[in-house]
Amino acid sequence: MGVHRPPIRRLTVAVALSAAAIALAACGDDDDSSTTETSATGAAAPATTETAPQGSASSRLALDAEETEGGLSFSRRALRASPGDVTIVLSNPSGNQLPHAVEIEGQGVEEESPTIQPGTETADVTANLRPGTYTFYCPVGDHRQQGMEGTLTVG
Repeated sequence: MGVHRPPIRRLTVAVALSAAAIALAACGDDDDSSTTETSATGAAAPATTETAPQGSASSRLALDAEETEGGLSFSRRALRASPGDVTIVLSNPSGNQLPHAVEIEGQGVEEESPTIQPGTETADVTANLRPGTYTFYCPVGDHRQQGMEGTLTVG
């Protein structure tokens, strides 16, 4: 005669296997979260969003320094990001003549990128931001007063 297992043991094994399957499914990557940037014209453009190791959002936002006869500016005057680590990546194109940097300021935060020369270089500034409004600007000389300033909305 075969070994008879009580029904409770089979039920315990089934519950344990189900719990393991649910736990593994919950560990999957959720790429549904997204962050957008807003251009100076108000149109939304996609921004790169990554997931940080502890589950907090991480956003990378691209920004170009622009020099025109009308003055200095950034390619965008408004940026949007999710709360968490936010990185602004500044490009200073080779057609420019001046060095530039980018600083994030507001709600007790003040982080600044290195200053970069015109060309193929980029500079990053990263800050861990809570929901709210921040200012980003070029801290080099009087560039901020000449128009290199914008608003970063985190939420």
